Amino acid sequence: MDSRTKYIFVVILAALIVALESITIEASLNIWDVGLFAVSSIPSVIAGLVIMGIVPKPVMSSARSFGRKGWTMMLTMGFLFALGSLLWFDAVGRIGASKEALLGGGSSEVLFIVLLSAVFLKEKLSRWELSGGFLIIGGVVLVLINTEDISLGIGFGELEAITSSFLLGISVVILTKMLRQYP
Repeated sequence: MDSRTKYIFVVILAALIVALESITIEASLNIWDVGLFAVSSIPSVIAGLVIMGIVPKPVMSSARSFGRKGWTMMLTMGFLFALGSLLWFDAVGRIGASKEALLGGGSSEVLFIVLLSAVFLKEKLSRWELSGGFLIIGGVVLVLINTEDISLGIGFGELEAITSSFLLGISVVILTKMLRQYP
């Protein structure tokens, strides 16, 4: 199996895991009545402990090399990621996993990452990527449209989904910049 095929397999596996996570989040919030802060914070702490347990030396050596600028970027990224995640979890509880996936992580987060990467990381966009961005915007409008009176139905949960995507997109761009500066 070549490296491209392995990468595609990893991406599909990650998407499946995120889909299962979204469904579990919705069930936790709406069926099992687990609190929003518990659902949004405990998995992140466990994930951090697992990663540090698997590769403790690289994590610690990277942390030591950051300096003031690196730690400022890390703290900013962490804050934006935490706030974006909190909004994402709440949006799943308010509008459901499927609608959140269509509005947030499945579409607008990708669009925000592409646009922010072009602006802040000087990545070039091809015509195909620009066309895909317009298709994403069209898809978001279709999800939001109220078919009874052809108006946009944007409630608090929908705004949370889109805002969380923007904040998570910013954190991904900061992470990319950090990975380039601190390999």
